[in-house]
Amino acid sequence: MHQSPESDRGNILVVDDVLENLEILRQVLTEAGMNVRCAPNGRTPLMMAAKITPDLVLLDIRMPEMDGLEVCKKFKELPGCDDVPIIFISALKDPDGIAESLGVGGVDYITKPFNVKEVLARISTHLKLYQLQQQLEEQNQRLQSTLLELRQAKSEFLANMSHEIRTPLNAVLGFAEILKRQERDSLKIHYIDSIQSAGGSLLSLINDVLDLSKIEAGKLELSYSAVSPEVFCHEMTTIFSQKAQEKGLDFSIELAEGVPQLLIMDELRIRQILINLIGNALKFTEQGYVKIGIDAVLTETDSRSRVELMIEIRDSGIGIPPSQQATIFDVFEQVQKSKKKKGGTGLGLAITKRLVEMMRGSITLESKVGHGAVFRIHFHGVEIAAGKLEKFLSAQQEQEKIAFEPATILIVDDIDYNREILTVFLEGYPFSFFYAENGREAISQTQKHHPNLIMLDMKMPEMDGYEALKKLKADPALNSIPIIAVTASALKQDEERILKSCDSYLRKPVSAVDLIHEIQRFLPYRIVEVPKVPVPATASVVAEPPSRQGLPQGRILLAEDNEINQEVAVALLEDVGVQVTIANNGQEAVELVRQNDFDLVLMDLQMPVMDGLAATREIRQLDKPGSDSLPILAMSAGDWQNDKKACLAAGMNGHLCEPIEPDQLRISLAEAPDGARVSL
Repeated sequence: MHQSPESDRGNILVVDDVLENLEILRQVLTEAGMNVRCAPNGRTPLMMAAKITPDLVLLDIRMPEMDGLEVCKKFKELPGCDDVPIIFISALKDPDGIAESLGVGGVDYITKPFNVKEVLARISTHLKLYQLQQQLEEQNQRLQSTLLELRQAKSEFLANMSHEIRTPLNAVLGFAEILKRQERDSLKIHYIDSIQSAGGSLLSLINDVLDLSKIEAGKLELSYSAVSPEVFCHEMTTIFSQKAQEKGLDFSIELAEGVPQLLIMDELRIRQILINLIGNALKFTEQGYVKIGIDAVLTETDSRSRVELMIEIRDSGIGIPPSQQATIFDVFEQVQKSKKKKGGTGLGLAITKRLVEMMRGSITLESKVGHGAVFRIHFHGVEIAAGKLEKFLSAQQEQEKIAFEPATILIVDDIDYNREILTVFLEGYPFSFFYAENGREAISQTQKHHPNLIMLDMKMPEMDGYEALKKLKADPALNSIPIIAVTASALKQDEERILKSCDSYLRKPVSAVDLIHEIQRFLPYRIVEVPKVPVPATASVVAEPPSRQGLPQGRILLAEDNEINQEVAVALLEDVGVQVTIANNGQEAVELVRQNDFDLVLMDLQMPVMDGLAATREIRQLDKPGSDSLPILAMSAGDWQNDKKACLAAGMNGHLCEPIEPDQLRISLAEAPDGARVSL
């Protein structure tokens, strides 16, 4: 008999209801050096394959109970068996039978009576193909693993390079800011502006390269929160209106009435998308206009909670040739006609497209050379947040402040954003909060903590608000706790149903004013007079030297090992009127806090002897009054999104990114010394 080479050997499963055929094939294949298992009917091989996956199957077509075609279909559904080659064996010679066997997944066909050499040759060929396929799949998996490792290595390399570049850039931009304040010569001020502009461009390039690398490595995470379209429209106007005026362009942003006041989006990334697109429109438009339109349409499937959000950026600029429109969103692609004149890296649109797609959206381009361009973004199924934007404080709120007595509140909602919004609305009051994601948890938390007030969403998984409400009111120990229902339903019958059992009712989106008003009905409070406080603008353009009003006059500890960074930070800090003490590493910082009283600590993360995280942990554990609440801000040239969790876990309150921006430094100094958390 023919002896198969070693590479051809494999585990062969032979299926035939004729025992004589089984014995012949078993003997032939065994003598050829193969491992053979036999099955006399269609059901047995399925059980055998479920235990040990064969390398090849010889399958008779005509069998009682279950024929070969049906066996093949079921075999292909077994885990790990979909790519195992199956050779059909039958006495049939008709082309229809051959076609049918190949149609259900067979790779070959042999007719009875069969030739031994032909059978061995076909088995050998298909085993080799199967083995090659397995090897290719294994190689592909190894390549994918290697590619992932390379991408991760590239991301780590770029993150490290970002840190190394940001550190000297901090000195460049920091000293340029200081020099500009002291200089009166217009020519020198022009030179300083050029330094700041070039430094800002380099910083943008660093951020773009880092973002692109993280997107490619699948490590860029979105952070969703309640975002106000009205606020980011105001921000875009503040950022770009001056540039538009300088170029004599008509710049406008139109927000349609149908756009909800608050949407659940990644605020940082939607801002990045708009800045990229509006910045490009202004860059490539010399006359005419740049217009932005934002509109929203309620979805049909979930009209109370989601919208289709459309953003359009239209300009009358140079336009984009048809030949370049297909590649304009590729990495390092630019409008060639304007490359020398306009500059840029070609990363902005590539990053924009990928961010839009990560946020479940799409972006399209319509353009004609000499007639401008229109970029349209369509975000699908954007969730409406359960809140309202309070644009201004009322006169009463400016003059009076509600002082609640300490109380505990249980907030029940299956959506974390909604729980967060209600919590933020109540920040500053002496409330302790507990949370539940469904009705069952609400009952358990109520039994455990006996809160003074429950805020209950009505539509939740597992157990909805109606069922939870029924059980709470039926419990004599709990039925006296006031419950405010919070729901997105607009139906009159739902409101009537809720008010039969609940003590009050709030419809989403909830406003802070309405929330406080309802809580006043159930929790004790008093009214205290407070001085009027101006409402801070969302964003502002600093045209005059910044005022020191509202900034701390106390002592700040600066923990920083880089001498140039020390010099820059000290100059900026002393300029706003604070006293600065320097620690060269984390260990020195801990000792200085132990021996002295500071109002704020600026802590570099990467320092010798002891890093900023370890120093912060030790400061929080000091046996000294106030060390656990001393505001500590991280300072780092690295990626804050990667450092954020570790910093907060160590006990830090916020972050300043190097290069330090003077305006952001002033905001942080004004907010942090009173113990308030800096906005992250």
